[in-house]
Amino acid sequence: MERRRFTFSFASESVKDVPPPQIIFTLTPVDLSDSLFHTVHPIAWNVFDCRYDTVQMYQCQLGLAVCTVTKNSDSCIQPLDSRLIERGYFTSLKTTGSQPFWCGITRWNGDEPNNIIASNESKTPQAFSICVTLLKQGSYQPKLYPVVIFNKIPDGEILRVNASLRLQAYYGNDFRCTQQLHKSDDLKLVLNENGSAWEVLLDDADVATSWNIRRSSKGITIEEAKVENENILEIRNEWDELKAQIVAFQQDMEIFLKSNFTDLQTRVDTIEKLAKTIEGESRSIEQRLGKNDQELNVVQSLITELRATVTEIMRRLNSPGSLLPDRDNGGELDYLRRNLGRIEDMLQNAQAIPELQHSVTMLRYSITRAFKDIEFMNGTVTTVEGDMQQAVSAADQRVTWMRHRVDSINREMQEQERKIWDLEKGSERTNRRLQHVDQRVGDFMAAKGDEE
Repeated sequence: MERRRFTFSFASESVKDVPPPQIIFTLTPVDLSDSLFHTVHPIAWNVFDCRYDTVQMYQCQLGLAVCTVTKNSDSCIQPLDSRLIERGYFTSLKTTGSQPFWCGITRWNGDEPNNIIASNESKTPQAFSICVTLLKQGSYQPKLYPVVIFNKIPDGEILRVNASLRLQAYYGNDFRCTQQLHKSDDLKLVLNENGSAWEVLLDDADVATSWNIRRSSKGITIEEAKVENENILEIRNEWDELKAQIVAFQQDMEIFLKSNFTDLQTRVDTIEKLAKTIEGESRSIEQRLGKNDQELNVVQSLITELRATVTEIMRRLNSPGSLLPDRDNGGELDYLRRNLGRIEDMLQNAQAIPELQHSVTMLRYSITRAFKDIEFMNGTVTTVEGDMQQAVSAADQRVTWMRHRVDSINREMQEQERKIWDLEKGSERTNRRLQHVDQRVGDFMAAKGDEE
């Protein structure tokens, strides 16, 4: 989950008889500006004490939680039962006996993708707080920091809160972290260099930013510190290039897998169609074979009878009686005509044999073609599997390298941030010393003027 880091340092002009104040940082939903200090109260997220020569870094994650709270005598807010919740999701507080508990989160049916929604179904009024989270190293559960509190939510009420938070700052004295802020508190807004209220939207902020808190006779302002060095810029540019390479690599893999699987699926579809065609042809030929078995038996018997008939006709034609006039040989001629008609019928029945042979030949061709396509398909699948295994192996090596490089970049960025932090602390101490020297020079010059 994304983090936001804010580093603050303090620089002050000499303001006579005015002690350095505290800077109270608040995180409030962007849509609650009009209701703050009325029905909704901000909570001190962090407090920067300007009396100490130090540089402070505050950080949080963009994840949110909703919780019930208890309030101490000093108005500090302590989370009780809580539920981590994402944007666009809903949860409700219910009770078992007298013990309240949060239900699991579910996606909200309405069109509110940037809101978190919580309802009170505990049968008693409740105070809800919205918290930011921070998962510290070595911990499995994030720590919750309440940032805004809604008092006395009646039973059956549904609370909708915009998950986009605004970081603002006030200055005053004697405040603590997690303290509920009231309109009656002696607080003044911290301004930016342009004279407007200083604020940062968490969603739009960089992962890490540095700020200078300045005090003068005109008030307190916060300005962005220009501490970027070439090493940080180079690392960030390399990180941006690496992210672009990762995106391009993912796109290439998607195209490769899609194209190969599409070709593979096309070939599978072709073979399935061919198999259905062969199945249909086989059934047709089986039916025709069944029919032609009977025809072949009939034809075989006809051919046998045909041979006997032809033999008898040839015998009669060759006999001397065949030369008699028609009127004396009419019986033999009629017998010949009848048998010639039967021979013609036999020959027509025998025409089914070539058709059967053709069907069998076509079936044999179709089966041969199917076997060739299947062999080709097996070769294609083997080739695709080999290519995919090589691609996956290359992808694994590339991802492993990217992970190593990302870890290396993170370590370099942490080291650079530590160096920048040390640099800011050293610069702050130097400024303090210079201010002290200026003060002593001023006091010396003033004392010298009095002597003269």
